[in-house]
Amino acid sequence: MKTITINIFCHFTYLPFTYNNYSARILYVQAADIFHQRWKEGRQIKLSREETISSRNIYDGSILKLDLHEVILENQKIARREIITHHGGVGVIPITASGEIVLVRQYRKPFEVETLEIPAGKKEKDEEPLTCAIRELREETGITAGSINFLVDMYPSPGYTNEVVRIYKAEGLTYGDMSTDEDEFVEVYRYTMKEAVELIKDGRIKDAKTIIAILMVANERLDQSCGHMNK
Repeated sequence: MKTITINIFCHFTYLPFTYNNYSARILYVQAADIFHQRWKEGRQIKLSREETISSRNIYDGSILKLDLHEVILENQKIARREIITHHGGVGVIPITASGEIVLVRQYRKPFEVETLEIPAGKKEKDEEPLTCAIRELREETGITAGSINFLVDMYPSPGYTNEVVRIYKAEGLTYGDMSTDEDEFVEVYRYTMKEAVELIKDGRIKDAKTIIAILMVANERLDQSCGHMNK
């Protein structure tokens, strides 16, 4: 027991950076204590995940917040993680009776370009994803769907945010008036599935949720065609 405890503390003694202030020393002690406690519980010292030692809020905005975490890595070293917390969002790929898909074009400030995307939007706090999907589809396109079915959950950027985007497929469409937000300007377009896949291949569609939705629906159609051929 004594030998293992000494090894744990020696490992932290020879970290490649030096802790000079009081806060850093506290982190140092907390980290060592976590490893010692895990040993006493009979658990392996090597971590299967990054355990947070401390965190503090950097920014708290209307749609996201940014926190700075101090974590212990699998190699028992300490690192920082800047993590964005987000309520998540939804995307909906509408399929018309003729098999076309509906996309929206809108300006995206981070890239200073217009993008082609499936109708999508962020969830309100505690809002159900399906409720959000129905609302966003109607607001951005004026479409109401007879059926909306789950396709997949995706992590847009798991390296720095906990955001989850749930993607749906909408069919049985009826058309009405759009009701976009006052700061939202979108144009609605229709494409055949072949055209949409070509837009991905030639780089005109770059949005991740849109690429996933189009390729999943295209794959569904391929499976259905193969199924009919094999009957």
